Amino acid sequence: MQSVNQKTCVLKQDIILGISMTASWAWGVSFAVGTSIISEKGILPFLIWALANSAALLFFGLFILKYPVYLSFSNLWYVKVPMVIIQIFSIWINIKIMAYYTTINISIILTAIVFVLVWIYGFNASVKRNVIQFVVLVCALLAIIFISDSLKSNVLLMNNNLDYISWAIVGGIGLISGPFIDGQQHQRALLAKNINPFLIGSFFFGLYMVLVLIVFYYSTGFSWLLLAITVIGLATSTLEAATSALQKLTNIKIGIIISVLALLSWEIIKSPTIADFWFWYATKRIFIVIPLCLAAIWFSRKQMETGDINGNE
Repeated sequence: MQSVNQKTCVLKQDIILGISMTASWAWGVSFAVGTSIISEKGILPFLIWALANSAALLFFGLFILKYPVYLSFSNLWYVKVPMVIIQIFSIWINIKIMAYYTTINISIILTAIVFVLVWIYGFNASVKRNVIQFVVLVCALLAIIFISDSLKSNVLLMNNNLDYISWAIVGGIGLISGPFIDGQQHQRALLAKNINPFLIGSFFFGLYMVLVLIVFYYSTGFSWLLLAITVIGLATSTLEAATSALQKLTNIKIGIIISVLALLSWEIIKSPTIADFWFWYATKRIFIVIPLCLAAIWFSRKQMETGDINGNE
């Protein structure tokens, strides 16, 4: 039997890993996308989007714990390629969103610092830093609420537009597929011994989504600074995860080269609106994930059948 100290240690590790899943899954753009959905499409599409976003980590955990063979697919070159592309995209979009809320120079400097920290201290230190980054961004959002001097609006933006609702449903399905092709979450899933980190990750992401919704209606003289801190916390945690994932998917040297090239080429990202750009990205990855999930189920069942046959022999 595990001692109390051992159980406490395991729970602490699960919490750290779960919060790291939240922080790396959030991306700096999630705040801008969330507020954009509320303002442009209304509360109901946002709630659908937020629920799918929060549940994605849990769905991923439930699936890979039942079909662990799925994680081995990331060793196949034709799976690695889209996973690497997604990490490059992750670096681009997080640099872009930090530049939007701060300045280009600040964004580039912070990204370079993040890269160096990952290269020097590695993945495990990055996971622990994710907890600090998440705490900082949550504190910034809470500060906006508690020191706010006014409400932006006292009217909830309820919108029954079926096009917006269907947009959110399709986007939500794409969101749930996200972790399945995300090297950042694969790397963390390999450390998970049970469902707890995924539950914790989903819970804290849901908490973050609630804060995004509340903060949308509040304003304060310091909002610009606190929002910048929030986005920096979100973006740097994901940038760390993306850099580490690139090294895992390739190797340290190639991962460093790809990260630097992504930093130098971040201005490639052009988008009419943040929400629409996110939608395009979120819905395309599902066409990769579905075949992989079906393959994992098929391989797992095949292994079970083979095991039964061998056992009978």
